[in-house]
Amino acid sequence: AWVVLHRGKLVDERYYAGHSRDSVFPVFSVTKSVLGTLTAIARRRGEVPERTESVASLLPAGVSGDRQCRRMRWQDLLDMKSGARFSEAYERAESDVARLY
Repeated sequence: AWVVLHRGKLVDERYYAGHSRDSVFPVFSVTKSVLGTLTAIARRRGEVPERTESVASLLPAGVSGDRQCRRMRWQDLLDMKSGARFSEAYERAESDVARLY
């Protein structure tokens, strides 16, 4: 997929190999870069708490009440150390990462 945004507007969007805007793509670590960029913009606007504050206040009630979510801080997400259980055992068909593929 190729997506270009300029000043908040979509200016180019292309998909290859039979994919479309509805296709699901595993982006893995790209998410960290996008989250970091969006967090920096939102922090500058005063829309996101400090990096040391819990993310629970911005999550839906059913999720934010989870003990693990209450302990999770913005910095944890930015460092990709949220503590969420996720197996990256690529050789095991039942691992989380294999199921994403």
